[in-house]
Formats: sequence, structure tokens, C-alpha cells
Amino acid sequence: MRWQYSPDAPSYAAQSAVDDGALYIGTRSHKVYALDVQTGQPLWTADIGVNWPFLGIVTGIAISGDRVYAGAVKRLTAAGDSSVSIVAALDRITGTILFEFEARQAPATSSVSSAPVVSGTLLLVSDLGGAFYAI
Repeated sequence: MRWQYSPDAPSYAAQSAVDDGALYIGTRSHKVYALDVQTGQPLWTADIGVNWPFLGIVTGIAISGDRVYAGAVKRLTAAGDSSVSIVAALDRITGTILFEFEARQAPATSSVSSAPVVSGTLLLVSDLGGAFYAI
């Protein structure tokens, strides 16, 4: 083992991504971490759900150019019986949140189930509610 890092919450629900400099992971605390691939030390941490009152789970990470995209599930109730899909774009170097897309559908039971996919100028994401989004 070269290094080990323990984030503030489990990261087992998220698909990770890696480039030449960082490993990007998402957690069950709606955070995205960029970890140095050589040392495992955090380069930055971004909380994409800082104002979310309930559980938020980052489900997948994608990288394209100077951006990191995080797909997530934002619960709307404590019981988790209502949720929306979230896609956040972050600056790859700083972790600054550049934009956030919230996909509400009726009934509100959507959940991004994997990493977004980048194709040309489109950011594609599907959810367990049966919807497909091209952003």
C-alpha cells in the first residue's frame, strides 16, 4: 500500500475518477475530494450540498478539461422517500463550484445513479427515476 486516506464519510457509493495529478472521490456527506495521486494528501475538498438539510450522496465523478463533474442524490426528506438528482461542475484545480444543475421531476424520486458522461459540449446523466438529461 502506498497511501491511505479516510474522508469524513464513506465513499463506497461513488464512482471515482483519476487524472495525472489527482484522485477524485465523492462521499455520503455530499463532498468531493481531490487527493494527490502520489501522497494521498487532500488538494481540495468541495461540499456541493453545504445547505442541504438531509443526506446527500455523491454517486459518480467525471473529468473533462479543467472541470470535475459530480453526480449526486439530494434527499428532500429525512426518511429519504423524496429526492432530486444533482450535477455539479467544479474547477479541477481549486474545487470551486462553477455551477449546479438540479433535476426535479414529479414525483420527486430521481437519483443520479452513476458518474456523468462528457461528450463534446454535452454533459449527460441518467437517473433511477427513468429520466435522461443532456446539459
